[in-house]
Amino acid sequence: MPKIRISSFNIEWMNDWFTHDAEPAAFRPNFTKEGHTSNTDETARRAANTIRDIDPDILAVQEGPSRPEEMALFIQQYLSRNGGPIYQFFLSDSGREQKTAILYKPEAVSFIKLASHSDITSLIDEWLTDVDGDEHLEAYQFTRLPLVINAQIGGDSLQLIVLHTKSSFVNRGKEMWEDPVTRQNYIHEALRNRRRNSAEAMRVRQYIDTRQLGDNRSPVKYWKAIAA
Repeated sequence: MPKIRISSFNIEWMNDWFTHDAEPAAFRPNFTKEGHTSNTDETARRAANTIRDIDPDILAVQEGPSRPEEMALFIQQYLSRNGGPIYQFFLSDSGREQKTAILYKPEAVSFIKLASHSDITSLIDEWLTDVDGDEHLEAYQFTRLPLVINAQIGGDSLQLIVLHTKSSFVNRGKEMWEDPVTRQNYIHEALRNRRRNSAEAMRVRQYIDTRQLGDNRSPVKYWKAIAA
């Protein structure tokens, strides 16, 4: 396989940079998060400069925008050279306001497309697991479905799995922890979130193991799972 650079970048609520989905896609002048107001142009430029400095051939993005038009706008305005975009992209249809994406340089890949649903059913369908710690198996599904891409790099095939697992964040967690009345509820929620993280990571591992060990007919030779 030719040498390529694959990187991952959790941009953190990139969707806040843009207008609401009911409006035409455009950058907001400013955005506010957790009581802090930021200049959108400065924030987007810092993110783009980070990407340019790393210079990946393929970039996995977590917490991307909710609309393809918004990702295209970011690339056109901040990741272009001589008026042309450096990257093309795929944006997941799962994740609502925190979608995953793949950015790629067209010249770095011979061919690239989304994996068909029939090939990744174990990453889409529910499965039985215990995320509550109550010793009972329950139907569970990824919080945000993995984005799976099949690429041809030279003469070799590569499958990329971009995963944004369930956040470990507990709403009002500090307040719950400091109050003896609600501390146990905080512990329960924190452990539940971590069980969900583990369940999602293990499901991806099982998928890769099955493909590598159980299906010699698969045209894919290499897998790379990228999680955040």
